[in-house]
Amino acid sequence: GHLIADDLTSIQKERFLKSNAMSQLFVEYVQAKGLKPKTVLDLGCGIGANSIPLLKYRINVIAIDNMKCVLDAYSQNIKNKNERDFAILKCADLTTLEKYTEEANVADVVIASDVLPYLPILCWKSTMEKIVFSLKPGGYFFGSIFVKKSQANPFVVTVHEKFGAQY
Repeated sequence: GHLIADDLTSIQKERFLKSNAMSQLFVEYVQAKGLKPKTVLDLGCGIGANSIPLLKYRINVIAIDNMKCVLDAYSQNIKNKNERDFAILKCADLTTLEKYTEEANVADVVIASDVLPYLPILCWKSTMEKIVFSLKPGGYFFGSIFVKKSQANPFVVTVHEKFGAQY
């Protein structure tokens, strides 16, 4: 994938303090359906906005990002020491990592919020294959993709393209 920033300072407050929308959506959906997920795979996890809130539910989280400083911040953002045991952090590039989980059918849920559009188009097929490998049958995918460039807000397109997004 693309390296979005040289260091954490430019993205430190990226979304963690003001946005955990994906995890909140996930929690509401899971509660409404009465599901009991045990493991969540968070791809391009950043500083933990989407998966750290899940730790309080004793959900195991496998969080992968390609920046060590971001994963260090993720770890620091886990405030409850008892929750640390539920988080596995991996520093790796999603496009070159052979597989996201050691065994097949591990994750009840895969979160890929604001990550897929930044991967090179030629890597999408292999990325989706690795997601399918990791996801349990009947598991859930929570992710984001972009709309057609012609339908998107021009300012948003400009910002996304600066970070390497592809429409």
